[in-house]
Amino acid sequence: MTGRKINYLLTFLLLLANCRGTPPVNDINVPMGLHCYDYTGDWGTEEKETCTSASNKIKIGFYAYNPEPGFSGYNVYIIKGGSPTYETFQSIVSARIVNGSFTTAGDNYIVSGGVNFSPPQDNYYPTIPGYNYPEVKIKVIKIEFIIEYEPTFAGSSPIPISSGTYYIGVTGLDKTNVFESNISNIIQVNVP
Repeated sequence: MTGRKINYLLTFLLLLANCRGTPPVNDINVPMGLHCYDYTGDWGTEEKETCTSASNKIKIGFYAYNPEPGFSGYNVYIIKGGSPTYETFQSIVSARIVNGSFTTAGDNYIVSGGVNFSPPQDNYYPTIPGYNYPEVKIKVIKIEFIIEYEPTFAGSSPIPISSGTYYIGVTGLDKTNVFESNISNIIQVNVP
């Protein structure tokens, strides 16, 4: 190789080494520290993993930091009754993406974020839109959310929270790049 070609090659390698591209988007941060609050006439302030809500509403909270470019928001997953494990929830989340596209698998477990309810449709997700919390892209924030309806429907009407034991988990969602985080920790809420 001639000296000129070596100089061009070294210059090219030096430029390539100093290029700072956009980090690859292949993961979404998992919501952390999912918790619930007791309700006995008013909402308690203690963050717990097992709660009792003497209401037809469930209040949850979690901590989030999602600077990812395509971040869309959070999906809230609910299973009523039984004894679901973390693995049960994660298998539902994992089944939602097939061949680079979201599927309807798991829709019956996701609380709808829609204003006008109808049986789950893609435009009703995420449950908690990211645009409601723009600061989540620059720092860790606490997000609180009140759940009034189960993720199931009777015709076109959502089913209100009622007596039973609810297991809840949350994921981060990127609808543009078709990514969903792993499920958060799982909490339990008893509604008498």
